[in-house]
Amino acid sequence: MPIERLKESNQQAVIMAGRLMLAAATTAPQHGGTGVMEGCLVYGDNEIEDIACKLEELSSVKKQWDESFRREANMVRESQAVLFLGCHRSYDPFGGACGRCLGNQGEPKEGTKCVKFRETPKLMDAPFPGPVCSYRIADLGYCVGSALWIAGRLFIDTKPRFPVGLAGMKLGYLPRSKFIVGLPLSITPKSPFDDVLADPGFTKQYLMDRLERVWPIFRSVYGTLGG
Repeated sequence: MPIERLKESNQQAVIMAGRLMLAAATTAPQHGGTGVMEGCLVYGDNEIEDIACKLEELSSVKKQWDESFRREANMVRESQAVLFLGCHRSYDPFGGACGRCLGNQGEPKEGTKCVKFRETPKLMDAPFPGPVCSYRIADLGYCVGSALWIAGRLFIDTKPRFPVGLAGMKLGYLPRSKFIVGLPLSITPKSPFDDVLADPGFTKQYLMDRLERVWPIFRSVYGTLGG
């Protein structure tokens, strides 16, 4: 008879949950009723390691990124999949002249009121080159929120992470998007996204290996003392 062990079952459950999260993100409310989101689900040991290595590489780009990016590399290594959600219309202003990006937008021009947004050069040296349309990014937030709602109802551990999204963008997972959020997914007794250390060598496996080494000594001493 077919038998599916816990590890294999949990891996398939994470993949299915990720697909449902992507579906929920797709149907999230968005301004104008037009989609701004693209997404992909990444899993597999080699792919997960690629994301973690990219985070470690990015940690040296800026001093303030060092510890946080290395910490998130450890988060990714403890994950079974990563969901990427990106906004592929962040450079396409909604046209509401809201002023949230650059202040006064002036008079309508070429079918849009967002004149200054279109005329302002992008900050190409920034992680996510801005300015970006706040309407479009808000829409992406609704998509991320819908995905998180599904994860919560399915008891899947996850957290939306800016550095993970940046690593996904550098790896080319969502080529049309200039703003990406990464959501690592996990099924474990304790969420791997809390109490994470920046030291890449101090992983759960490292700790388990050390405990296995000292356990015979502890058992012998405890037995000698009459425990």
